[in-house]
Amino acid sequence: GDHAVTTNSTMMLAFILCSGIIPGAVASAASATGHPVPPPVPRPYTTLGSIDVGTLENTVFWWANHTYVLENIGCGYADHAGQWFPAYANHSYARVRNLMTGVVVSNISTTIGFGFVNAFPDYDHNRLWLFGTPADRCHGNCGACTGPSCPGLPSCTSIQAWWTSAAVPSSTSWETAVAIPAGSAKLTHTYNQGVSRVRVPGPGLPDHKYVMISEPMNFFINNDPDGNLTAGGTGWTFAPGQKAPHAAGGGVSMQWAADPTDPTLPGFYYTVTGGSSVGFARSRDLVTWDPYHVAISQSAAEYKIAPLNDFPATAARKGFTNMSLPTNWPMWGYDNNDGDVCCGDQAAAEAAGHGASPSGWLVWGVSTQGAHCGLPQCSTNAVGQFNTTLEVMLDSFF
Repeated sequence: GDHAVTTNSTMMLAFILCSGIIPGAVASAASATGHPVPPPVPRPYTTLGSIDVGTLENTVFWWANHTYVLENIGCGYADHAGQWFPAYANHSYARVRNLMTGVVVSNISTTIGFGFVNAFPDYDHNRLWLFGTPADRCHGNCGACTGPSCPGLPSCTSIQAWWTSAAVPSSTSWETAVAIPAGSAKLTHTYNQGVSRVRVPGPGLPDHKYVMISEPMNFFINNDPDGNLTAGGTGWTFAPGQKAPHAAGGGVSMQWAADPTDPTLPGFYYTVTGGSSVGFARSRDLVTWDPYHVAISQSAAEYKIAPLNDFPATAARKGFTNMSLPTNWPMWGYDNNDGDVCCGDQAAAEAAGHGASPSGWLVWGVSTQGAHCGLPQCSTNAVGQFNTTLEVMLDSFF
């Protein structure tokens, strides 16, 4: 529909400016999920603002004493690598930036033509993994993948893996292989996915060291002893007996987190999913779920410039000055989606020589989620920061 500023949206804007919260964000999640639980007050994180304009899904991760952001790049992005490197032109791809400085450390050529890429650091085996699906986002959500690593099969029907052990994940350090082949049981179609390390598997589940979520919500487990998360290892199998939570089902990612009261107990599998807001559901066994809790809904802080990712120096050039005007918020920034969290498994990170992250992060998209937009630019990624462990932050919602 038309999201031009009206009398009603002007009243809504006044509410946002006074309260910092956009009315209806939690209610819209309720209509999608049945009975979501509102977030705690105050929320256990601080929203710092937006970190870039026009990037697609983001993952924040901790690696070798640095905080990085994995960014999916589509053809609407102002600094698309195709302007300088012809192989990238007219294709989506993934890149890695230093979140603190904004320096691009890796444009990953083997991700050309792929989309929905997500990052996962496996500290035990000193491998930084990416997972994505053949889907050229410059040609639709599941555009035909024609890059050098594309499998030549229907888009969005398989999951590809990339990995590196380099301390600085540079453009030349990546290897790639199929993680879940097309035609695998229960993976008929997917968009986003996410992977997490599992330390104490849940009751009734086979032994496993890793868990993956695909979109829509299916769960796969992997018990490879050497941490080979490609199809050439033990492989990913559909978790038996699983049930999806009653939760918004878009933009999926997930985390496994130890029980914060006793890490020897089976921990919690957390889904991070969204619709018009982003929330968490959790389970010890992928069968019985605690209710979906809204975690991220729109607030005035999203429309600020976060002091990260070199965004203060590039925001004006990318159109954010106009986007950040309160009268323009209802034209583009009324949907929260594609959330993710960082940084789990920090004891393992420290033991492996990666150091421990000094803080935790949430990252999510702010956009129209494909609906009509009244401005030239219609999306950002925003971040929140917290100073507890990821396990404590996630548990605080329940």
